[in-house]
Amino acid sequence: MITYQPGDLVVDYSFSRPSPAVLAGAEVRGVFRYLWDGNVPDAAPGDKIITRGEVRELTAVGLDLLLVHQRTTDRTTGTYELGQADADDAANAAGVLHYTGPLVAAVDFDARPEQVSAYLGGWAAQLERRGHWPGVYGGVRIADRWGAAGWFVWQTEAWSYGAVSAHTHVLQRIGLHRLAGLGLEETIDENDVLRSFAAGLPGIHTPNTPLPRPPGDPTVTTWLYRMPAGNYYLTKGFRTRRLFDDGTEAAFLIAQGLPVMQVADEWVEKAILARAIPE
Repeated sequence: MITYQPGDLVVDYSFSRPSPAVLAGAEVRGVFRYLWDGNVPDAAPGDKIITRGEVRELTAVGLDLLLVHQRTTDRTTGTYELGQADADDAANAAGVLHYTGPLVAAVDFDARPEQVSAYLGGWAAQLERRGHWPGVYGGVRIADRWGAAGWFVWQTEAWSYGAVSAHTHVLQRIGLHRLAGLGLEETIDENDVLRSFAAGLPGIHTPNTPLPRPPGDPTVTTWLYRMPAGNYYLTKGFRTRRLFDDGTEAAFLIAQGLPVMQVADEWVEKAILARAIPE
């Protein structure tokens, strides 16, 4: 799980597959990728949807993931019930990845709020039942309307007429290619983070190297993970355990510049955590 800050660079792409290593080397923090239904396939050559193999490649170089649901450009003009059904699909796919961030519905045309309000009403209602933060992609009118309701907002400069909503978390740039020279400028869109938010996969981790040993605990030699808000945890063998309530171990690790992880559960199997990067 990553906390994005203003100024962070995020990219999105559909059918292209830029090198994750090149993206990471360009200081990209996260990648918007697409869901289609409730499945995350192992491979889908030529398709725009995220695959498990791609997730493994992205997370292996420390890139985080943001998820957007889109089937057709005008699908969000559908009914409340269609919005609910698509939200269920998105939540199911997110569950496969143990993804904890916002789920974004793509309003991929110059829409008026009343054209998409029924669908987005169903989208939000169902996502809230499933424990997810509803998000929306669109122009400034969409950003203003649903951002004011507390949604995650991914605004595009297209259909925004030069205006940026005060509610926008991420702004998609049109025709801006700061990554020129890396062979990426024609295949991806660049996005600027404007407002802080937390999102992503729980399995983003540090390299698997021995860690400094906290005093009195010689067994700490494995992984650290960043997880959703909760208590600090540290992996040990095939289990994780809660750090001391006074935070001394957490403070020691932070002092070493290491990202301690956070989870809400008392005990978590390491094998479950590993499913964040599915085989």
